[in-house]
Amino acid sequence: LPKPKALTKWQNLPRKKVYQRKDKDRRFGISISEDWKPNFGHGSIRNQEDWIKEIPDNADPYIDYFAKDKEEKKERIAKNEYQRLRNIAASKVKVTNMESVNKADKHQLARSLSAAKTSTASLGRFTDKLPKEGAPKDKMKKRKFKNNTCDAKEEKENYQKIFESLEKTAPKLDVDQAVQRYITKPMKQGGANERRAQKKKKHNVWKNKEMKNKVFRGSKKNRFGRK
Repeated sequence: LPKPKALTKWQNLPRKKVYQRKDKDRRFGISISEDWKPNFGHGSIRNQEDWIKEIPDNADPYIDYFAKDKEEKKERIAKNEYQRLRNIAASKVKVTNMESVNKADKHQLARSLSAAKTSTASLGRFTDKLPKEGAPKDKMKKRKFKNNTCDAKEEKENYQKIFESLEKTAPKLDVDQAVQRYITKPMKQGGANERRAQKKKKHNVWKNKEMKNKVFRGSKKNRFGRK
C-alpha cells in the first residue's frame, strides 16, 4: 500500500497550536433582554440601537433622517432585485426565428411553426404533420455539377461563351474623347508652366526687396553708431 501523503506546512499549523481557526458566531447574547440577537442582517442589534442620528452643520435639520434611511434602504433592495432579474433574463438562451405570440397574427404563427418543425436533423421530413398539411419545402437547393468529360462540340461552345463574356466586359475606346485630351494636354501643360514662372518671378521680387531692406537697415545702424 502507498504511504499516506505528508501534510503541508499550512496543514500542520493547527496541530502545533500556532494557528487556531475560530469561526465568528453570528448570534450573541444580550444581558438586558436575556435573548440572542444576530450580529448583522434582519433583527440585528445595529438596527435597534440606531435610535439617534448625528446631523452635520451644513445639513437641513428639518428633514426626517430616519424616514430618509428607510427610503434609501428600500431603493437599494429594489435595485438589487432589478439586477437579479436582469441577470436571470440575460442568462436565458434566446431562441432565433421565434416571434412573440402575445399579439401574433397567422403569418407570424406560421413562421414560428415552420421554424420549430425544420429545427430537427431531418429538416422536418419525419415530423408529425397537421391534417391537410403539405410536405415541407426544401430551403436548401442541391448544387448541380457538370460532367468532367464532354464532347468537342460542347467544349467549343463553352469556350465561345467565355470569349463572348470577356468581349462584353472589355473597356471600349472613345476616339473623340481621346483626341480631345490629346489636343488639350499641351495647352494645360503650358498654362501650368506659365503659372509656375509667374510664381517664381514673384518670389524673386520679394527676395530682392527683402535683401534691399536688410542692406538699408544695416547702413542705418552704422550711420547712427548702433550695434
